[in-house]
Amino acid sequence: MANSNLTEAQRAKNDEFYTQYADIEKEISAYLEFDPDVFRGKTLLLPCDDPEWSNFTKYFAQNFDRFGHDANKSKLWKLNEMDADHVAAWSKGGATELKNCQMLCKTHNQAKGNR
Repeated sequence: MANSNLTEAQRAKNDEFYTQYADIEKEISAYLEFDPDVFRGKTLLLPCDDPEWSNFTKYFAQNFDRFGHDANKSKLWKLNEMDADHVAAWSKGGATELKNCQMLCKTHNQAKGNR
């Protein structure tokens, strides 16, 4: 069984296997070199079990402005349209300190799965 090999490798390393951030960045960069607008206006479904810790979620959240939503670039957000957010979830040990906090619009904060 293919899964038994992966399970054994995971057990031996005592770690979880996730797609690495650098690999996601490299792959997405190849798509963007081919077509800079490849993601513009698209809905992206990210392959992840836990959106709070997924490298896919982290990559696309950190590069959100590069992939579309140009209408929001000049928008002045009202305070009631925003949520304070922990980058590393508080429920998973993320500290409540400036370097771990960000403001997100309510829609994108809810999309992270923090609620």
